[in-house]
Amino acid sequence: SMVTREKQKPRPNALSTVELLKAASGSSIGMGAHRVMQIAESLYINGFLSYPRTESSAYPGSFDLRGTVATVSRTGIANEHCGQLLQDGISRPKGGHDAGDHPPITPMRAANYGQLSSDEWRVYEYVVRHFIASVSTTCRFERTSAEFMLGDEKFSCTGTTVTDPG
Repeated sequence: SMVTREKQKPRPNALSTVELLKAASGSSIGMGAHRVMQIAESLYINGFLSYPRTESSAYPGSFDLRGTVATVSRTGIANEHCGQLLQDGISRPKGGHDAGDHPPITPMRAANYGQLSSDEWRVYEYVVRHFIASVSTTCRFERTSAEFMLGDEKFSCTGTTVTDPG
């Protein structure tokens, strides 16, 4: 039997320190939390990221989201998607909490791979991709599952096709 279902993955909240550290320990960044914070602080000191120690996961109403998308459109990371966002309009990031001390962790200056070390680039790229996802629409995809029998053995397979990246 084969079944296809439409699914969606909602866009994330803006990036707080806690979420960055979760990404560090998971497969998204793949390095230790302490090392990621050292790198994020270095990127902050060099003007590439906003202050990385914040509990905010929502932008204040006055934050220039469009200007930030324009900035990250010069990084080589999802340039085409950023251009589409600038043309079609940016979705205000959902929910979250504005702690009032600092904005969420946000790219502040465009960088390219050659400007940063490999580890710095991994952290910077993650922050940029997370920011882009937070101002994009919901990702929609189809998940197809197939099951079949071959003799007495049961096999299954699942595949995903993105229909709207958001």
